[in-house]
Amino acid sequence: MKMLKNTGMPLGLVDDQEWQQRKFQLDPGDIIVMYTDGITDAQSPLNELYGMERFSETIQTNRERPPAELEKLVIADIDRFLDGAPQPDDMAMVILRKDK
Repeated sequence: MKMLKNTGMPLGLVDDQEWQQRKFQLDPGDIIVMYTDGITDAQSPLNELYGMERFSETIQTNRERPPAELEKLVIADIDRFLDGAPQPDDMAMVILRKDK
């Protein structure tokens, strides 16, 4: 799994922001997962963060599944982790896969 580095401030955070353009090659079967920090910052009832490591592991373990199914699996894992704890931040995720 390769993590892409950010090229500026998060989109929509401030007006008149500039970003660097980068290109990368997607091979058949590759996926891109875009998400808000509400996912990795989700807190359990014990105030533990869901975190990047658990998020990445869930994605990596299920990366061969269709994007819609992968999304449901990630959300289900987050819900189990949260165990009903309220969250102060939004959670959004987009998963794209290049066709084979």
